[in-house]
Amino acid sequence: MVKSRALDAGDRVPMNSLKNRSVGGQTNVHRSSMVIFTATLVGRVAGFARELAMAQYFGTSGAMDAWLMASVIPNLLFGAVNATLSATVVPVWVKSERNRSVVTASQQAFLDKLTTLTVVVGGVLVGIGEVPAGPLLHLVAPGFDCTRLSLATTMTRMMLSTLLFWSVAGVFSGALQARESYALAALTPLAVNCVRILTIVVLGPVL
Repeated sequence: MVKSRALDAGDRVPMNSLKNRSVGGQTNVHRSSMVIFTATLVGRVAGFARELAMAQYFGTSGAMDAWLMASVIPNLLFGAVNATLSATVVPVWVKSERNRSVVTASQQAFLDKLTTLTVVVGGVLVGIGEVPAGPLLHLVAPGFDCTRLSLATTMTRMMLSTLLFWSVAGVFSGALQARESYALAALTPLAVNCVRILTIVVLGPVL
């Protein structure tokens, strides 16, 4: 029969230490929340600025309509891949983080395999989407004439390749979030919108 023993001085945990841990954890949560909130808000503002830039340079032209329809299929595929990665990377990584000293090598191996798998699957999806882009767009935008449908098909095939890069970025974002590093992942939309705005401003006048 196992007898319980009283805690001696070396076993006792000071209440101040527990309070400090609690306060420190709450501080980290508040700081992370503020980082995500601020980055998301700034990213949304940059997205609004991107829409204003597009309206300024392209307005309601046929090219604008073609671009909007061309972005439907890549966005659908990216949403499916991103949701899968978010449901895979973060839970598995967080679980392994509970004992870092033992599973660090396993974490890296898991990330390497997942990145490779993402590249392969993303490449296959891009290849599959390239072929039926025209018929799929005809279903999405049945009212397009031949000129706009052809332009939208070309744009779709160009934008499908970005699915590969977005998928890999999703893997790394999930890994960063699991390691409680939220700033870089949250700032990704801001960086993307800034690049898009710069592209519109530079190339818009010559298109």
